[in-house]
Amino acid sequence: MKKQVFLILCVLFTSAALFSQELEAESKKDKKPLTLVLYSGYFGELISHPGLIAGADVTLFSSGKTDIAAGLQTGYYYHRLNSHGLFIQPLIRVQRTFSSGFFLDAALGAGYLHMIPDGKVYEVVDGKAAEVSNCGSPNFMPSFSLGAGYKFWQKTSIPLAVSLSTGIFGEYPFNTYMLPRVFVSLSCLYRL
Repeated sequence: MKKQVFLILCVLFTSAALFSQELEAESKKDKKPLTLVLYSGYFGELISHPGLIAGADVTLFSSGKTDIAAGLQTGYYYHRLNSHGLFIQPLIRVQRTFSSGFFLDAALGAGYLHMIPDGKVYEVVDGKAAEVSNCGSPNFMPSFSLGAGYKFWQKTSIPLAVSLSTGIFGEYPFNTYMLPRVFVSLSCLYRL
């Protein structure tokens, strides 16, 4: 399983690098400055496990309509009576913007997820259950998302945008395998 995940990540990151070289050649024609976009909003395993997300993306290459950005994102979500999840992950985002201001994007990330149990944890010691402290467990968190949104700055001077995305992230190790989790994110973006 580790080899398969590693191979998939290698192929995706290599593809993004090759695509960015093509965009870099196009963007040299009309050089645009790097832009920084900050965002925050709702993040959760659908609606039943709510949380928050915040992050920043730096546009590395732009061809006018297509951008490639690198970013860092952090977040938290709560699975009632089960766990709290804290995460941080770098990601690569490819975004296609239309003249109307609407955009589509895809993001690929790989980061750290810390799962903390929501409740008491017990361990059997000498045949008896004893309460033990538990600071949680570290996990690998690969993720992939698809999203859509609207950039107000495309048609006005308002430096805001909204984005709705859905995707999947993994929690590894979960026992001895990767546990896939579906998420939804609704964010407000601010361009500096």
